[in-house]
Amino acid sequence: MSRDVVALVRDEPDVTAVVAGMVAADDGLRVRGLYDGGAVQLCDGDGRAVLTVETPVFVQVRSELTRVLGPEVAEVDVPVWWVEARGAEKRDGSEVLALRFAGELVRRLGGVVWTGDPEYVRRAV
Repeated sequence: MSRDVVALVRDEPDVTAVVAGMVAADDGLRVRGLYDGGAVQLCDGDGRAVLTVETPVFVQVRSELTRVLGPEVAEVDVPVWWVEARGAEKRDGSEVLALRFAGELVRRLGGVVWTGDPEYVRRAV
């Protein structure tokens, strides 16, 4: 089961917004950089990854959003910044952290959260 969450935000994510999203996810986790800055991971005290956050991608074409995410994002105004957060597959509760992160970005920068699974939010609450 996928634990991916995408924040489609109107304003470019800056360091302040991303850090606030990470704190909202869980302020007790540690940050580790990956892929020469292409992503960051939030890790527990034992160094195990709990949440991976990809580098924001600027999307200017609505059809690209619907091609990848489906018709439920057809009404999203472009351009947007695509910020993907992926909860660890074998870590219970990682979907909650992904939703908290994405929700904080959307609260600060405007936009919508996409989960791709109607049950996702229900399981996370």
